[in-house]
Amino acid sequence: YSYVLQYASDELQNSVHVVTAAVTQNGLILLEVTKGLRNNEQIVTAAVTQNGLVLQYVNEGLQNNEQIVTAAVTQNGLVLQYVNEGLQSSEQIVTAAVTQNGLVLEFLSNTMKNNERVVTAAVTQYGRASEYASDEPQNNNQVVTAAATKNGGTLEYASCRKTSGL
Repeated sequence: YSYVLQYASDELQNSVHVVTAAVTQNGLILLEVTKGLRNNEQIVTAAVTQNGLVLQYVNEGLQNNEQIVTAAVTQNGLVLQYVNEGLQSSEQIVTAAVTQNGLVLEFLSNTMKNNERVVTAAVTQYGRASEYASDEPQNNNQVVTAAATKNGGTLEYASCRKTSGL
């Protein structure tokens, strides 16, 4: 990528409005702006909304901002690996991540792999993600139906230990 603002005046390079517009087109531009603007919540949110991977380059305070993290994982669920453990246990953030990429379920805590809402979101996005769910969601009609609707082959991961009405 090229730093599109390099030819702009200092005034424009330091304009929140201009930099926000630039990172909306290419989130990686955030790496080239002044430190003050790199710490601007509005600019960072716009950058991670365009490219979630930018999250790993922002300051720790903003990496712990739920709104920014949600925007980042909504754009790229795999960004969850760069999120602190506290936010990795947030159902809202994890659900946003697996909604974007169901395979993220593989890397979640056992608590999240057992969370019906999280697992349903994951298998709705990618049916075979049910392979990574805990046993309890694999017994849940809603989860199994969502997975099978996305990919009928996922029934092999449905638990048969209890009668589930399937």
